[in-house]
Amino acid sequence: MKCDDATRDRRRTPHTPRFRRLCLTSAIVFLYAIAIAGCTQKKCVCVETSGGTGRMCSKEDRASLESVEAPSFPISGTVDCFAQMPATTDAVSYKQGETVNVIVMIRTLGDCNWHIWATVPEEVDHTATKIERETNGDVPLTKQGQKWLESPEDFYRQCYDQPRICGSIVLSSEVQMCRRLQLNELFDLSTPGTYSVTLVRNTRHDELSTIRSNVISFTITP
Repeated sequence: MKCDDATRDRRRTPHTPRFRRLCLTSAIVFLYAIAIAGCTQKKCVCVETSGGTGRMCSKEDRASLESVEAPSFPISGTVDCFAQMPATTDAVSYKQGETVNVIVMIRTLGDCNWHIWATVPEEVDHTATKIERETNGDVPLTKQGQKWLESPEDFYRQCYDQPRICGSIVLSSEVQMCRRLQLNELFDLSTPGTYSVTLVRNTRHDELSTIRSNVISFTITP
């Protein structure tokens, strides 16, 4: 018998029950692995980031933002879908050198989904934020803030390698994202005074051109 004939004979030979069971088991294991991977990907919305800031909104975050009114911004290409970014600080007054934490929620209004980018550290997505001091108005970026402003792509690229830490998230009427920003990391808040902040989110990876928060006020004391 020629080699070609032998090959054809093997192809025509029915698979044994043991072989079929092996194939079935392999298929089940493969599908299970896909399911686990899918669940892991969904957990991307709620895992803890390297900075210790969860993406899902905690009860404390929701309580802090419950009475905050924020402007609405239409999501491009839709008529009845809007995005809001309510924000507040975790205190109204801080001593010089204390960390000013801003709690921010990003949510949609309407029956729609919105793919939004979430970078680590969180401040990278907010380098366009507007801040003023009541006297001597301009507030400079820190060296770190300047670095984030000048080269955010360095951090975006890291997200592609760490999809469970940062990257694209799908927001909906049932899924919101909350983050805590350390404003001192972004701006030089060493000078005492009353500050007014409007968070502006960089959206180069999103559907919106810009999204802003309500105005937040806090005081730095000596």
